[in-house]
Amino acid sequence: MLAQAVAFEETYRKNVDEIYIFYDYSNRRRIIEKTEEDIGRLKEIIDDMRKMISKGECSDFNYTNRCEGCSEREICLPEFKIIIEEE
Repeated sequence: MLAQAVAFEETYRKNVDEIYIFYDYSNRRRIIEKTEEDIGRLKEIIDDMRKMISKGECSDFNYTNRCEGCSEREICLPEFKIIIEEE
């Protein structure tokens, strides 16, 4: 949620003061705090991800059905890693 708020701010040049998560099953929403510390940590994570992607690296993972729809599948190539590990 924080990443979406930061992306929205940078794209539309609008400040996002409040972030909410809505739980449909209970019909409740919860506020998510947006602190400078959290934004700094988010930027570190994004920088680390960019470095991994530019080097063609992938973090350790467990192959699941979710891999099928992942936007990083072309970089990660999970089905080939499973074959290599089995050899």
